[in-house]
Amino acid sequence: MLPSSEERSRAWLPVLTGVLAGLSLAALLLAVFLVTRAPEMMRREAARLVRENPELFAAPAPADSLAPAAAPDIENCRRNAVVRATEKVAPAVVAIVVTQVERYRALPRSISEYFEFFGAPRILEREVPGMGSGVLISPYGRVVTNAHVVDGARRIIVTLSDGRQFPAGVLAVSAKYDIALLQLESLPEGEQVPYAELGDSDELLIGEWVIAIGSPFGFQLNDIRPSVTVGVVSAVNRDIRAEGSALYNDMIQTDAAINPGNSGGPLVNSQGQVVGINTLILSKSGGNLGIGFARPINTLVWVLNEIEQYGKVRDTWAGFTAIDLRPYHIVHYGLKVRQGIIVTRVYNGGPADAAGLEPGDVVEAVDGQALRTVADANMLFFRHEVGDRVPLTVNRDGETHELSLVLEPYRE
Repeated sequence: MLPSSEERSRAWLPVLTGVLAGLSLAALLLAVFLVTRAPEMMRREAARLVRENPELFAAPAPADSLAPAAAPDIENCRRNAVVRATEKVAPAVVAIVVTQVERYRALPRSISEYFEFFGAPRILEREVPGMGSGVLISPYGRVVTNAHVVDGARRIIVTLSDGRQFPAGVLAVSAKYDIALLQLESLPEGEQVPYAELGDSDELLIGEWVIAIGSPFGFQLNDIRPSVTVGVVSAVNRDIRAEGSALYNDMIQTDAAINPGNSGGPLVNSQGQVVGINTLILSKSGGNLGIGFARPINTLVWVLNEIEQYGKVRDTWAGFTAIDLRPYHIVHYGLKVRQGIIVTRVYNGGPADAAGLEPGDVVEAVDGQALRTVADANMLFFRHEVGDRVPLTVNRDGETHELSLVLEPYRE
């Protein structure tokens, strides 16, 4: 007869009781061991680790001993490329204060003056101050600035970065490129002044950092010391037409803040080299909107070489005149072209005559770039120098011809 389930359960009770009693005894023995023996074993193991690895348990250095080690790293972070470039060029940046003559009309001040001049306004002159910036490019006191800064100046005073002031005279001016070369006068004999290193504007990269240095709003701030703004090269080879008819070609565009008074100051790369001369801004308010333009330094070097060799900058001459192509020209002459300029005159013996250009030809492209207006052609010719060979795409009687002319100095 098999035992019942109740009887089987009672048979396991002695076994279970023995197991529990054994576990309790083992736990009691472990506790006694931890209390009596474990601390001594831990102390011995710690002493062994200290003897074998003393560097792991060295005391931390005092707080004041860490300061000298950290200071050079902070200093290096502060003295970044912009700071170093500014320190390199700033001594060569100058403020230019000019006294210009302004003519104005004055109404008669009394009845006798009215009858004496029959009511005609008098033309009077008055002196007005002007201000700009410049940069020294030689140790003997030659300064480069914009032509519009010294235009019509009766007196020019240049203030160096160390506060000394010198009168200056105009050595040469190129209104076409808006560049003027000045010479400091009364500079002590044998004394040299700081001057800037010129870079290569052809090597500029879109997006690289540039620094504009000059004296913006000097009169309002009553302080002509140069200030610094930083931005990037936004674009190169920009062609723009300023107010009036002034044409600026091949300009560097930057978002470094350029304001009134910055004109003529240097645009500097992160290596402390002058890569441009700050010239103008596009602004409706007269202040900076992040669209400034600088004349490339390579153009400045070319202008100075022209002045050195020929006494002036030789204007280029293509030897022909033209008008914009209009719809009525297309209809009247039965032309098969839709855009370009029509040649109206070719000067005998000139570059266009030598190239085979004829009146009535439609010039569709200059230097490989399509034309819409005469202004487009002037801008493209403006990029070239005397002696350059310029290709023309010409439509004559429905046929396309490729010509090339060599630019000559302008004939006055």
